[in-house]
Amino acid sequence: KKIMTKITNMTMLRNKVLKTIEDLENGKIDINEAGVIAKLSETVISGLKSEMQYALITNQEPNIPFYGEGTGVFLDKKDIKKIPQL
Repeated sequence: KKIMTKITNMTMLRNKVLKTIEDLENGKIDINEAGVIAKLSETVISGLKSEMQYALITNQEPNIPFYGEGTGVFLDKKDIKKIPQL
């Protein structure tokens, strides 16, 4: 049974996804396991994105520790239009 490391920030999540790609390419995991990891990562990121957008549209200072330091930086609403949509 695999021991999972608790993922507590975006850097760790990004590293997990990159390691998953590497493991898939090297045949260490199968496509199903990689797909589950990718889907779960996407779900986490979507939730965080929604949380950030909510804070911005309600003029709250974002405080999302998972994003790491700097999430409290508030953008003026005119600057939001400059943020590229992914």
